[in-house]
Amino acid sequence: MPAGKGTIQDSNGIMAVDKKHLMVVEVQAFSEGQEHHTLKPILNGISARYKNTETDEDILNKDIIVTANTGFSNEC
Repeated sequence: MPAGKGTIQDSNGIMAVDKKHLMVVEVQAFSEGQEHHTLKPILNGISARYKNTETDEDILNKDIIVTANTGFSNEC
């Protein structure tokens, strides 16, 4: 979005990928440019998706590794 001194990022798309199977497991769009509030909704979306497909009752309680850049720093 144009601003007085350049541009301001006003939206953000976040994607979660299963590294082992090379497939997208969650995608969400947010109406804010910053990422710090998006980790928890993405993790909740992954959990819900796996429950809905009856693949796994609680995938996030398994021995998994979640990586994210520093923009995702929050209370998760």
